[in-house]
Amino acid sequence: MKIKKIIWDSMVYPFSNLKNVIILGIFCIIPIIGIPFVFGYSFRVIRSTLSSHNELPAFDELGEMFVDGLKVLLVGFVYISLPIILFGVFNVATKNAYFSDMYGMLIIMTAVILAIFAILLSSLAFIALGNMAKDDKMASAFKYKEIVEKIIPNR
Repeated sequence: MKIKKIIWDSMVYPFSNLKNVIILGIFCIIPIIGIPFVFGYSFRVIRSTLSSHNELPAFDELGEMFVDGLKVLLVGFVYISLPIILFGVFNVATKNAYFSDMYGMLIIMTAVILAIFAILLSSLAFIALGNMAKDDKMASAFKYKEIVEKIIPNR
């Protein structure tokens, strides 16, 4: 597929059903309650894309969409919690080194390493969501061996 077609399709796809875009925009305005709906709809888009549908999925079965959104939030939280925990442990472990000359450099190096780690894990989380959408099971988001095999085939 040519890059122009890919870019064009990605620009046209969201507007293939303007009604759904407007409804999604309304959910984005509603702060806490709307977030699971937005993530649930995004999950439906992933699922429909994996099923080779070229149209936006419908806004129906809102209860199911809300639950899917909560699942997506939970998967994202699990994947990003490790870098957050590591950063917290590091801060607690070095709390007595505040007056050291190397403390600032140590914090910066740790923050950079953990930021790179967080970026890698969040990329892995997107692939895990695709795996979850394909199998329609939340447990599939945590099948690490299967996910890594999709990234690095024939290891």
